Amino acid sequence: MKNLRTPIKVIIDTDPGVDDAFAILYALNRPEFEVLGITSIFGNAGIDLCTRNALALLELAGRTDIPVARGLANPLGKSLAEWEEIRQRFPRGAMNVHGDNGLGGAELPEPQVQPIDLPAMDFILETVKRYPGEIVLVPLGRLTNVAAAIIKDRATMEKLAGICLMGGTVRAPGNSTAVAEANIYGDPDAADLVMTLDVPKVMVGLDVTMKAIFHEADTQRLKSFNTKQGNFLVECSRHYDAFYRHHNPHLDGFSIHDVLPFTYLLHPELFEVKDAYVRVETRGRFTTGQTVADLRAFAKDKPNCTVCLDVDHRAVIEDFLETMSKSK
Repeated sequence: MKNLRTPIKVIIDTDPGVDDAFAILYALNRPEFEVLGITSIFGNAGIDLCTRNALALLELAGRTDIPVARGLANPLGKSLAEWEEIRQRFPRGAMNVHGDNGLGGAELPEPQVQPIDLPAMDFILETVKRYPGEIVLVPLGRLTNVAAAIIKDRATMEKLAGICLMGGTVRAPGNSTAVAEANIYGDPDAADLVMTLDVPKVMVGLDVTMKAIFHEADTQRLKSFNTKQGNFLVECSRHYDAFYRHHNPHLDGFSIHDVLPFTYLLHPELFEVKDAYVRVETRGRFTTGQTVADLRAFAKDKPNCTVCLDVDHRAVIEDFLETMSKSK
C-alpha cells in the first residue's frame, strides 16, 4: 500500500472488543488518520453490543461527529437462526476473552448518539464512491460486512485505496483452532471472498500480533498518564489480561492485536513482510479458516496480499504509549 496521503482516510470495521478499543482510541489520537466512519460487526460480542460499544468509545474520545453504521449479525451464508444455533454450542464464546460487555466489564455511559440509518455495507460503498482511490478499509473483526459490500458492488469496492486487516496467520498457531485465527474462522467464506478483491491488501495476523505484548509495566505507564482514555483502557484490559495470563502465561501480558494494522499504515518499516498469494480454507475437516499463503519462490499464482511475518514489537508498544500519553 503505497503513496497514501496524510491524513489517511480510513473506515474502521470493528467488533469492540478490548483490543478494538485500544485500536480505535489509538487511531483517533493520531492526526495522520481521518476516520470517516466506524462500521460494527458481530464477533467479540453480538451486533447490538458491538454497535453500542463503538458509539460509547467515540463519546469517550469526544468524537461523536464520526458516524457509526450497524453491520451484519451473522456470517455469510448462514441465517441468524443457524448462527444462533452454532453460538449455543459455545455459550460464552468471546465473552471469556472480552468480558460480558465486550469491554472487560469496564463501564462507559450509555451513548447519547445513535447509529446512522444506513447499513454498514451501504455506508462503506457510499463513502468509497465519495472518495474513490483514497480510502483504506481497516477491518478488525469478521470480514462479513466487507464481503457483503463486494457482493453488492464489486466495482465500487475495487476503488478502495486498500484493505489493511487484522486477521489470519501463516506460521504462528491459530487461536480458534490449531491453524485458524478467530476473525477468519468466524466467517471463512467472507474472508476468502475478500482475498479475491483486486485492491492492495495487507494481512496483519497472529505472526506479528502475538509478539506485540502489553506487559504490566506498560499498563502502569498507561495509567501514569492519568488521561480519561488511558484510564479506561487500563480498566477494560484487566479481564483481558487475566485471560491471557491463564491461557498463555509464558507471554506475561496480553496482545494488542488490533492496534497493529494502524501501526503498519504509519510505520511499515517496523514490519517484515512478504507478498504472497493468499486464500482461505472454507471447508476443511480440520483446517476451516486457515489462511493459506503460498510463500514459495516458484509460486505460480500472482501475489494478492502483503503478509506480515515479523515485527519490531517493542517499537509498536512504545509508539502506542507515546500516542496515548497525548490523549485526553
